[in-house]
Amino acid sequence: MGSSTNESTLCEAAFSLEKIGVENSKVIEELIKLIDSTTNESTLWKAAETLAKIYPGNAKAVEKLIELIDFASDEGIRRLAALSLEKINPGNPKTIEKLIELIASTKDVWNPAGKSLGEIGLGNPQAIKGLIKLIESTTDELTLEQAIRSLGEIGLGNPQAIEGLIKLIESTTNESTLEQATESLEEILTKPLMPKSISGTLTILPIKKG
Repeated sequence: MGSSTNESTLCEAAFSLEKIGVENSKVIEELIKLIDSTTNESTLWKAAETLAKIYPGNAKAVEKLIELIDFASDEGIRRLAALSLEKINPGNPKTIEKLIELIASTKDVWNPAGKSLGEIGLGNPQAIKGLIKLIESTTDELTLEQAIRSLGEIGLGNPQAIEGLIKLIESTTNESTLEQATESLEEILTKPLMPKSISGTLTILPIKKG
């Protein structure tokens, strides 16, 4: 009980420092100790996120957030860890990789990992390649829908993203998948700054009918 109380008190103190932007060496030291010792997933997530915010770039915080994404038993904590990692380490290859893994493993069409990837992965070749691979390999409808939606958000001007969606449109027999892929392709092709020569290809795509 005492240990739990101490953990909670330390997290609250760290959160207060985080809000006012203070980097306190003693608090950082204690947060690292807490991260190494706690078995409570919620405490670990909050401590790692707070440490990353008051000590940007801290390798221990990033390492523990990745571990939570990989091994946390609570899916909610896995999601929170992914969102925290995206905020403190955007564009990092490991972050992109973990967000794609979370999309693949979370059976929820409104998966926040997809939203995070859409915010940080715009034009990112690794993210686009990973989503295309996921679209080609998954047999889960919710995962497929989220991957298609995310690809539409980040694939602006990317030939691989366009090709991948066209192939899906041509091959799928699922009406929902067809609709989602068509919407994502249209999003890619009609976003600002798209060359007219590319956007014009939308008119020659074969339209499937039931």
